Amino acid sequence: MKKLNSWKFCLVVGMLVLFSVGCSRASMEKDIQLSGTVKTFAEKVVVNGQSNLPEGAVIQASLKEEGGQTAREVTEKVAKDGTFSIVLKRPVLNEEYELSVAFLPELQPKHVERVYGKKGENIKKSDIVVEYKRNGKRYRGIMLYDRIFANDGISIGQQTILSKEMPAKLPKP
Repeated sequence: MKKLNSWKFCLVVGMLVLFSVGCSRASMEKDIQLSGTVKTFAEKVVVNGQSNLPEGAVIQASLKEEGGQTAREVTEKVAKDGTFSIVLKRPVLNEEYELSVAFLPELQPKHVERVYGKKGENIKKSDIVVEYKRNGKRYRGIMLYDRIFANDGISIGQQTILSKEMPAKLPKP
């Protein structure tokens, strides 16, 4: 009878350990909120964003040409209130570009890395979370997009918001 009771005790303790490990993993995951607006003024592309990221977190913005080649890449740090502002210079005014704005774990300082993990493993999954490989390692980050339309030099530019998906191209006239 004692053997049966000790077996039950071990089973209960084992299940509690497994349950607590599962709960602690879920409680470690952090939700990241990231949004922003995009304005263009002639050759300037200005991204003003809001987040719940800690001060000093790094945000990267990239402009890509139609073939996928990176034309410009800029990083900026998040302010104490969670905001950030990034200015990119458009290489060619009358060309269209794809803009991505990202929180990438491999770019983060140590105090941010401690919160979200070296590979973003503590980032809670959401509709703006992306999983990717770099140098054979898997990462989890945040990515938002916008399309920067060609400017004829006469129009005043565009005002749009960052989106979880790349907006469609405008039809050619």
